[in-house]
Amino acid sequence: STGIGGYVGGTAFNTEATIIAALEDAAEELDTKYIPDEDRHCPLSPSHYWTLINNDKTISTDYSRDGQDFARGKMYWAAGFMLHKTNHIPSTYWVDPAVGTDSDSGVTDTPSGAYNRYGGDLSTMHTVCFHRSAIGTVWLMDVTLESEHLIEYIGSPVLAKMMAGVGRLRPEAAVEIGSTTAQPALN
Repeated sequence: STGIGGYVGGTAFNTEATIIAALEDAAEELDTKYIPDEDRHCPLSPSHYWTLINNDKTISTDYSRDGQDFARGKMYWAAGFMLHKTNHIPSTYWVDPAVGTDSDSGVTDTPSGAYNRYGGDLSTMHTVCFHRSAIGTVWLMDVTLESEHLIEYIGSPVLAKMMAGVGRLRPEAAVEIGSTTAQPALN
């Protein structure tokens, strides 16, 4: 199971026109699944973000009511998505499902007893556009701190604890944009 509700693929995603077209396709995919227009987000790598800055329609006040500013390098919206510039979009991570280790470093991705399978072939993924209802986070216990002065250590060790969980709420509220025509399988 991929966990992603939709897929827009087969695009180069390297010019203003192809990025805008892919974002419009992603918005259409969300529209067909009755996902609300508000609270839609799209993280972009810096190279894709700065490529979009060159598009007159995303910056011009004739097309944008939110005062996006070319001089400041600020762009907030495109195709109905709030844009976020980030360096945290995976692009090459791969975990071999048969071995359970990162094929590049040999590091095991799942500690004993944990069910954290985050791997997959993400080399063709450009971004994931989503509505805030796609995932959810709950806190059973917020951060608590404990400390005690121990003379034998000549210091005060600090223990911090928190209990939280993250999960899919509405997978159809997320759309992956990739360069292949078919969505790659994730672990």
